[in-house]
Amino acid sequence: KDEGKSWLIPFVRRFGREVFLFNELSEWEKLAPLALDTTHLATGGYDILDTYRRLKDKIAHVHLSNYDKREHSLPQKGVLPIADLLTQLRRDEFRGVVALELHPQSVEAVSEKKVRKNIRDSLDFCRQYFG
Repeated sequence: KDEGKSWLIPFVRRFGREVFLFNELSEWEKLAPLALDTTHLATGGYDILDTYRRLKDKIAHVHLSNYDKREHSLPQKGVLPIADLLTQLRRDEFRGVVALELHPQSVEAVSEKKVRKNIRDSLDFCRQYFG
């Protein structure tokens, strides 16, 4: 019987919810390479800068987006310290892949012109802090 998916991934109960151990930094430290997903970390309650510092030797890929009441917002619009993260990646000479992970609403996908502008502005923002 499928008892809380425990046959797939080990979990513990916290605050009445299942928390999968692969969602704990102590478990992530055992894995490599890792993808750092800024929005998912933040919505999971993790500080993106602290998480990066703790796992930076294992990170091969960054899914970059911000949070402005919805996930996967433009990196320059939201509450996450994306500029600080990009600056730290530059200082650490990060050689992995940084990819924008953006929601269609964030790039205003109803208009090709708006999409191009939003992507261009996002790339300019990233280049300003990461290079």
